Amino acid sequence: MKTWLAILTAMACALALTACASAEASGTPPPPLYLHDNGNAVEAMLGTYAWFWFYPSRSRSAKHIEACGGDPLQCRENMPSIKAPAVALQFVGNPDRVTVCRWDADALAQGAQPEGTPLPIRVDIREDTVVQLLDLSAGNYIYAITLYWEESKTLNGVVAYYFQTQHPNAAPEAASENP
Repeated sequence: MKTWLAILTAMACALALTACASAEASGTPPPPLYLHDNGNAVEAMLGTYAWFWFYPSRSRSAKHIEACGGDPLQCRENMPSIKAPAVALQFVGNPDRVTVCRWDADALAQGAQPEGTPLPIRVDIREDTVVQLLDLSAGNYIYAITLYWEESKTLNGVVAYYFQTQHPNAAPEAASENP
């Protein structure tokens, strides 16, 4: 959707213009996002983020860092690749919101500027644990998963993670299907 791409582009531009945290900032970086497919765990590429941490021992003083991890449509060669029909998302803490957007990589390779498509996430309960599942379409796609944590004791910020699906023998019909 054009709105998603415009928001992501605006966020990337704003973050690129913002000075990054100084060397004296010593907080924890955003946590990794792992994609589990058929028993394999793959770490998603860290993208653009705004991350905050607090120091309880210093009267709750805060530090933050904002970083531009690149446009997901332009850093494909560095992204991990998934070939499974679905992945389970594993992340630290419980984000308040999770959004997913997908772009058709084949259309990008042909010079088109496709709109991103927002996708739903399924939530499942397994052994008293909430599992977020993402169905993947057959074809060549670029995915951006954005996690939003509200201010908490340990996690606070907005972080985008990227990965791709690569199915070189995907049928044209399968590549254009909606999940």
